[in-house]
Amino acid sequence: MLEKPCIRCGVTQPVEAFTKNWRHRDGRINKCKGCVRVEQNARYHQTRGKGRAERSAAKRTAALQATSKTCRLCDEEKPLDRFHRNDTYIGGRASACMSCVAERASAKCTVGRRRRSKLRPAKVAARNAINNAINQGRLVRGSCEICGNANAHGHHDDYSKPFEVRWLCRQHHDEWHRRHGQAA
Repeated sequence: MLEKPCIRCGVTQPVEAFTKNWRHRDGRINKCKGCVRVEQNARYHQTRGKGRAERSAAKRTAALQATSKTCRLCDEEKPLDRFHRNDTYIGGRASACMSCVAERASAKCTVGRRRRSKLRPAKVAARNAINNAINQGRLVRGSCEICGNANAHGHHDDYSKPFEVRWLCRQHHDEWHRRHGQAA
């Protein structure tokens, strides 16, 4: 028969004395059923007489009266105006500060950019060659071949020829790709 120790009382008991839970490595929680019952009774007596709605309202009121909040990512206390408004959270503010959210988003973009560059290295090389040529003054960005819009993208029909570029505005560039698919 298998046995394991309870982390609360320290007594080694048969595994049947522990509640099943698939999240734990051995399929059982780490407190025996007796200790869990003691904790639940203590929690019940602590909150007895307070309904769920009353407890929630008390939390919401306290959160609304607060002038600062602790970010869950950087663990720093910051003023409420450093958190995005979000009515799904108690207090109407997000749990992470704006700077942490922005930092996380830019990290995700970088990961996505790296992944895409590994999938299409020829496309990335052609794009980099054009951008470098424009920055160094060897190439001048043109206007759209179709409508003349000055805000044009460089389009490669063949990525192996990076300096053979067609200049298309966003609308006409998207149209070209809808008709012809991706370049070779």
